[in-house]
Amino acid sequence: MNIKSKNLAPAILGGLVLSVASIPAFINSNSYAEGSSSYFDFNAAQCVVDSYNITSGNSVTKIEDVPFDDVTALHCSNRNIVNFRGITLFKNLETLSLSNNSNLDFYSIDFSQNTKLKSLDLANINNLYNLDLTNNPDVRYIASTRNLALTLSNGVEKLNDNDEYAYGINLNKIKWYSDPYMNGSFSIDQEAYPYTYDEANGYIYFKDRTKIPYYIYFTTNYGNYYVDTRSGNVGYRVFLNGDEDVETHNPISVNNNCEKVTYDYYDEERVYYNCHYEVYENEVIDTNEYLETVLKKIFNLEKYNLSSVEIVPPSASVELLKDTETYKKIKILPSASFNLDFHFDLKTESAKTPNTGFFTNEDGSANVSNILLSLAGISVSAFVLLYLGNRFVKKSKAKRF
Repeated sequence: MNIKSKNLAPAILGGLVLSVASIPAFINSNSYAEGSSSYFDFNAAQCVVDSYNITSGNSVTKIEDVPFDDVTALHCSNRNIVNFRGITLFKNLETLSLSNNSNLDFYSIDFSQNTKLKSLDLANINNLYNLDLTNNPDVRYIASTRNLALTLSNGVEKLNDNDEYAYGINLNKIKWYSDPYMNGSFSIDQEAYPYTYDEANGYIYFKDRTKIPYYIYFTTNYGNYYVDTRSGNVGYRVFLNGDEDVETHNPISVNNNCEKVTYDYYDEERVYYNCHYEVYENEVIDTNEYLETVLKKIFNLEKYNLSSVEIVPPSASVELLKDTETYKKIKILPSASFNLDFHFDLKTESAKTPNTGFFTNEDGSANVSNILLSLAGISVSAFVLLYLGNRFVKKSKAKRF
C-alpha cells in the first residue's frame, strides 16, 4: 500500500501542475472580476451582441462570446441603457453612439482605454456635463445637445520664443474642430485676453502668458463646447537646514511673478497681489537660473550650500532634460502641477561648535582655562602612574630571587 502511494504521489502532483498551468487557457478577455452585470446592464450587453453580429456576420447570443478586441463600432442609441462601464474593455473601438439614453450613468464611463475613438454621439444624456478626452486625440466627430466642458489631449503651449504671442493653441490638433463636417468656430474675449488668430495655419496666439482664459468656447453644428486650456502649476519652496532657529520656519514658500491689482469696494480702493503660478506645455524651467535670479536675491545664502533640488511629487508631468542632485532642467508637459523644493545646508565652518559642557562656553566657544586645567591633571596622573609602575616592577624582581 505504501509502495503504491509513493508511486501515485508524483502522478498526482504532475496532474495538479498541469491543471494549474492550463487555467489561463479557460480564461478569455471577457472574464469579469465582478461579474459581467457590473460592467453592462442587460440593454448594454444586448447592444454589444447586436453590434458585433451586424459588423462581423456572426450570430452569437451571449456577451461572453463576443471578442471585444474585434469590436470597432457600437451603435447603442435609444436602448434605455443605464450602466455601460464596460466601454473601457473595447481597446479598438472607433465609433460609439449612445444618444437618447437619457438615464445613462455617465460618471462611471471612462474613455481612457479607447485610444482609437473617432466618432462620439452623446446627444440627450441627462447627466452629461463634462468629458475627458485626453487619451482620444483622433476624435473627429462629437455630438452633444448641451454646452459640454471638454478636456482634450492638447491645450495652450509655448509655440515659439517671442516675447509676445509666444503661447497659444494649435487648432490642427483638435480634429473635430478642423473637420469641415463640424463647421466649428470659437470665441474669446479680446479685451480680457488679447490674442491674434492665424487662420491660414490654424493657430491662436495670446499676447500675454498671464492673460490666458481657463476655457475657450467652441461652437459646432452638433454641439457647443468649453475647452480647457490645460495649464499646470508650479510652486517653489526653500528648506534652510543646520540652524535650529531658522529650521522652524521650513518650508518657506517663494511667491514669484506677482502683480499689484487694485479694485473699488464701496467707494474704497483696495489692493491685492495676483501671483502667477501657471505653467504651460513646452515651457522649460532651469533651477540654476531660478537660484541665481530669484532665490539669491531674496535670501542670504552665503553661509549655505545647496544640497538637493526635488520635484514633488516625483511623478509630475514633466520631462527631465537635465537631472542631478542639485540641478534640474525641466520641460513642462500638459497639466503639470508640482513643487520645486530647494534644500540648503549650513556650511560646516558656519555651524556653531557643539556645546559639550566642561570644555565649551554657553555660546559654543572653547573654554581655554578648563582645557589647560584638564591637560595639567592628565600630566600629573601620568607621572603618578609611571612612578607606581616602576615600584611594581622592582618588587616583582625582588620576589623572584
